[in-house]
Amino acid sequence: MLGRLRELSNVEKQENQRLQKQLDSQKLEVSGLTKDREKLQKDIGQLEAEVIELKEMVSRSIRAAFRHNKNPFHADQI
Repeated sequence: MLGRLRELSNVEKQENQRLQKQLDSQKLEVSGLTKDREKLQKDIGQLEAEVIELKEMVSRSIRAAFRHNKNPFHADQI
C-alpha cells in the first residue's frame, strides 16, 4: 500500500513538473505575442497618421489645380 502511494506521488510530481514547464513555455509565448501586438499597434498608428497626411496632400493638390483652372481629372491633361 505504501509503495503504491509513493508511486502515485511520483507520478503526480512528474505531471506537475510537466504542467509547470508547459505553463512557463506558454507564458513566454504570451509575452512575445504581447510585445508583437504592441509593436503592430504602434505601426498601425503611424500608418494611419501617414494615410491622413497623404489624403491631406491630395486634397491640397486638387484644390491648387482647380485654383489654377486646371482640372486634374481631365483626360487631355493626364
